[in-house]
Amino acid sequence: MSVKILYIVNQFPKSSETFILNEITGLKKLGHEITILSFNKSNEKITRSKTEIHDLSKRTICLSSIESTRFSRGIDKLISFFEKFVYDFSRSPSKAFKLFLVSKKHSENFWNFLSTYLKFRRFVFLDIEIIKTSFSTSEAIDSAFILSKVLRKPFFLTFRAYELYRKDYLKELKKRVRILKSASGIFTISLYNQKYLQKLFGIDSFIIHSAIDLNLFKPSKKKSKKRIIFVGRFVEKKGLIYLIKACNILSKRGVVFDCVLIGNGPGMSDCERLVRKLNLSNVFFKGSLSVDEVRKELSEASVFVLPCVIANDGNRDILPNVLKEAMAMELPVVTSDICGISELVENGVSGILVPPKNPVAIADAIIKILENPTLAKNMGLAGRKKIKKDYNITTEVKKLEKMFKNISI
Repeated sequence: MSVKILYIVNQFPKSSETFILNEITGLKKLGHEITILSFNKSNEKITRSKTEIHDLSKRTICLSSIESTRFSRGIDKLISFFEKFVYDFSRSPSKAFKLFLVSKKHSENFWNFLSTYLKFRRFVFLDIEIIKTSFSTSEAIDSAFILSKVLRKPFFLTFRAYELYRKDYLKELKKRVRILKSASGIFTISLYNQKYLQKLFGIDSFIIHSAIDLNLFKPSKKKSKKRIIFVGRFVEKKGLIYLIKACNILSKRGVVFDCVLIGNGPGMSDCERLVRKLNLSNVFFKGSLSVDEVRKELSEASVFVLPCVIANDGNRDILPNVLKEAMAMELPVVTSDICGISELVENGVSGILVPPKNPVAIADAIIKILENPTLAKNMGLAGRKKIKKDYNITTEVKKLEKMFKNISI
């Protein structure tokens, strides 16, 4: 039985959120019909070819390009509302009136009411059976709830990391506990999150892992003997400065290596300054790369390092997908022992877990892997086995499919 699903996302496609693309395309391959509500327009080209193949760009509606967003307060918005409402009423009086009432009830003021109606009117005439968020920011939660009320269809919320732990997001989330408890299901990506949701809100949730396509991330025999690699955004929670400091320790110890840093972000200039200050000529910045280019770099590396920390604003990584990609390619990994990471990386088996913000521990772990080829190989094999078992997109989308089909539509 095919299910018609509306996915609510912040931006689609997005290179740093390939796990969402994996999930959507996985469901589409199973025969389900996907429509995407994207709050923001994407100009990213990195994953564009894949979305075109699956015809998803044609099924994406961007809210920022809808007419209501072009109006400021004033007569233009009011006229547009009346025109659209009359037209909608002629098509379906019940749907138009229902959207009118729900928009009015859940709007802070008159102008917000007009915007809400104009923003969502296009969706009430679509044939949708289930609504699902990919992240559950306040905007995503409100949108899913409003559309669920208007369409009288079940909605599911997905919680990953930043919308749960960032202090500013958490404050807004606490205002919406009633909505959370009215959802048909709450999904999250880890046991760590599941326990947190239960403790904070008394909410039960189902674990659907952010997963990868094992066909895209395969082990390679072409590996450097002494290459360290990092892939991620240059932001506080990634802890990149501690890897750079660890590289300085390695250099002082006389270890021969090179280190490749892939990504971009607001912290990049600080990292570049630190590398220059420490005179690390064997640390290279590659910038943002395509998925294919990242795979190539991973295939040539010998150890993957992601020294995550909990940022000052509470933001953190929960089982980052880039770790899963590295493990799928049979790379031993070094990462911080925080936020339930042991669900993914078994210390001493598929990688080495180190205390956060500890460059010495990172350096020691890297040396252990670089100087023990048999250990590195066994860790790589165990890592891919773990990903195949628990973080395989084929398995995870079938869990989702089962949940959707069990809901009375």
